[in-house]
Amino acid sequence: MIKDPKSDYERRRSYSLLKVKKFEDAEATVIAHEKGEGRCTGMLGALRVKEKDGTTFKVGSGFTDK
Repeated sequence: MIKDPKSDYERRRSYSLLKVKKFEDAEATVIAHEKGEGRCTGMLGALRVKEKDGTTFKVGSGFTDK
């Protein structure tokens, strides 16, 4: 957490605090899609992607049901 040094302490959410999260990102090519299962039957289940080094994996979150 980063706090504005000129701000007073507050016992609630505050605009004077900033939460900093480190993250890494990468790019991959979509090579296939997987069918949904269970409640997602008939919809997209996941995307199969491939990184430049040849690693493949599924991405299956962040999609809407609409």
